[in-house]
Amino acid sequence: MKHPLLALSLLVLSLLLFSCDDTSTKNTCTPECGARVCGDDGCGGACGQCSDETACVDGACVQQDCEAGCTDGCPQGCFDFGDCTDSAAGLTLIANVHTVGVTYDSSQTQAARVFYRGPGAQTWSSAPQAVVIPDGRHATSLFSLSPDTRYEVLVLSGDDRACGEATTLPLTPVNETVATLYVDQANPQDGDGTEGNPYQTITAAVAVAAAGTDIRVAAGVYHEEVAVNVSGQEGRYVRLLGDEGAILDGSNPEVAADGLVWTEVSAGIYSAPWAGDPRYVLRDGQRLYHFTSMAGLVAGLGDDDVPMEEGFYVENGALTVRSLTDPDSHTWQVPDRTVAVALDGVEYVWIEGFTIRYYGEGDYPKGVDVRDSSHVVVRGNRIHDIMSPVWIRRASSFNRVED
Repeated sequence: MKHPLLALSLLVLSLLLFSCDDTSTKNTCTPECGARVCGDDGCGGACGQCSDETACVDGACVQQDCEAGCTDGCPQGCFDFGDCTDSAAGLTLIANVHTVGVTYDSSQTQAARVFYRGPGAQTWSSAPQAVVIPDGRHATSLFSLSPDTRYEVLVLSGDDRACGEATTLPLTPVNETVATLYVDQANPQDGDGTEGNPYQTITAAVAVAAAGTDIRVAAGVYHEEVAVNVSGQEGRYVRLLGDEGAILDGSNPEVAADGLVWTEVSAGIYSAPWAGDPRYVLRDGQRLYHFTSMAGLVAGLGDDDVPMEEGFYVENGALTVRSLTDPDSHTWQVPDRTVAVALDGVEYVWIEGFTIRYYGEGDYPKGVDVRDSSHVVVRGNRIHDIMSPVWIRRASSFNRVED
């Protein structure tokens, strides 16, 4: 061979490239244990190990050597109360993904004992100690349960017994998509919601959505307040799904691009015309302190007369800042929107994949406002620089907020 060093170099390079490709392939699996403390993590590893006295059953370490007939002071998982044959009267079970809430109507003043077991278990585990809440019900919760799994729950209160079943929710809610609408703020025309001619705004897509509709939002900055007034139905959500880089931004875009017209009022104090009432102002993406009065700003004193070198206050149509540097040398994020996504009296709505930021105009600014709404899913969003990222209120129920 005329060029052995060249051949050797090429061989080494090919091995390095193969090694890198091989490593990246092996690292594509993400372990998923959830609430499981043992068993397979989905990537060939383990979620944990059980002691010699216990065995892994459905992700939990369960006692194996139980004393028959034990009903008090038993090892966890060994309470022997037999089959779940009692009436469920008075027993309410509310299941989540890894928990179940338990309440029981009873005239007993001493807190009930609560037990539970998973599929295939012959004996029972003890739940956390129940308490008697002000309306007289006995209440506790079950924790570290497996998703999408049926559990039996037994309640003992004096001579009363009640038994019922609850199935925890799946990690990902069940959904069927029957139609898809597309949104892209970069579209130069209004569009019709098709993939080739998307709507320019999320609001336009929501206005024509129905149960089972996915609204796919392309990357870009959307300066909107989206009011969702349409409901989905069980198994067919109305879903707002943001692609990577889809941003709901409540700050004034002209200010972000061109700045404000500042006038120096006195040393270190500047003022610019502003008609709104923002409660949250940022400079270069960093929150400024909100003085509670103009007198506080001028004196440089915050709450409880704590010295504050910088901050803002708005009154009489002017945004005034106390700043150690010239405000013209900075980029400003001044909110002129209050709520990014508002849901009022709806159900089965799903919001995922968005960055939501800089909503701060007026009283009670929010990222996602869930009012009198149920079965709402808010997951996988990055919500920041908003005083109330997610607000669930009034008669809202059965809602999920998660990473």
